[in-house]
Amino acid sequence: MSDERTVIVAAITDILARRGAGAGELATEAKLGAELGFNSLEFAELSAQLEDNFGHDPYSTGLFPDTVNDIIEYYEQASAPQVG
Repeated sequence: MSDERTVIVAAITDILARRGAGAGELATEAKLGAELGFNSLEFAELSAQLEDNFGHDPYSTGLFPDTVNDIIEYYEQASAPQVG
């Protein structure tokens, strides 16, 4: 499991746990809003946690990832070596 994935899954799991959601394995294809029930405050909290951990987040760049995997892919692409 990549470091990015570990941090992202931990952040989302933490938010869900504080809400009282069941602790189980988080499916990366889970939709943050529709399936996990994230509200605007939880999205803001996730954005802040991602910013703290990585120095940037997809939300502040104008992207709005739909799934856990979308966030993971954003950071994997951001950390990929630039060609050219």
